[in-house]
Amino acid sequence: MGKKGGSRHLKRYPAPVAYPIERKTHKFTIRPMPGAHPKDESIPLGIVVREILGHAKRYREVKTIIARKKILIDRRPIRYHQFTVGLMDIIEIPDTGERYRLIPYHGRRKYRLQPITEDETTWKLCQIKNKKIIKGGKLSFGLHDGRTIVINPNDENPEKISANISSNEIRPMDTVKISIPDQKILEHYPFQENNYAIIAKGSNIGIHGTIIHIERRIGKNKSLVVLHTKEGDEIRTSIENIFVIGRAEPVIRIDAEESVA
Repeated sequence: MGKKGGSRHLKRYPAPVAYPIERKTHKFTIRPMPGAHPKDESIPLGIVVREILGHAKRYREVKTIIARKKILIDRRPIRYHQFTVGLMDIIEIPDTGERYRLIPYHGRRKYRLQPITEDETTWKLCQIKNKKIIKGGKLSFGLHDGRTIVINPNDENPEKISANISSNEIRPMDTVKISIPDQKILEHYPFQENNYAIIAKGSNIGIHGTIIHIERRIGKNKSLVVLHTKEGDEIRTSIENIFVIGRAEPVIRIDAEESVA
């Protein structure tokens, strides 16, 4: 009988390096379910609860905590321990008062949990991945976390976008600040020089600074972006690794000293 579908298991040794797990103590770890974030750019919620936050010691305890809707992701209760937690996702635990944002980190683990305030749990930064015109002349924006926002540029609904923002000016690679869970666009941060960005992928992940140059190329060679860090270094990286997080200064906290490994 032939094999039906992909594997339902994930061994610890070949698991993504972002998973903060011991590789040789056990054979298997939690395999993420298909979701908004790629497997190599996210962490299963069960690993976040057990290995990072330390709220459980056993696999059964993790499943029980999450199944009882004790954990909120982007203000929605999650029931599945294989749920993928990705870039800029908001994690809340109402019973303990803990609130975190998953951010890139320049280290072996790639991602860290940055503590945030209660007010920061009401909004989230999302990168525009694609923009297209759909039926009725409406604009459809696909965001990096799988969301889709549809806006009519001829009759922009104030419940979907702030009055000081034009949907025609929002382009792929730009970042929008949206309210959660209703997904209203609150702010717009264009992908352009002099804006603040962080490297979200690649060998320089977690390094952040001001965009000083965008070198656009045509053909197989990918466009490059040059960041000027606060330490005075200039970092060159592929355009696909960049995530804008503000204008002159970042609108989120990215202090490694306060974050959780």
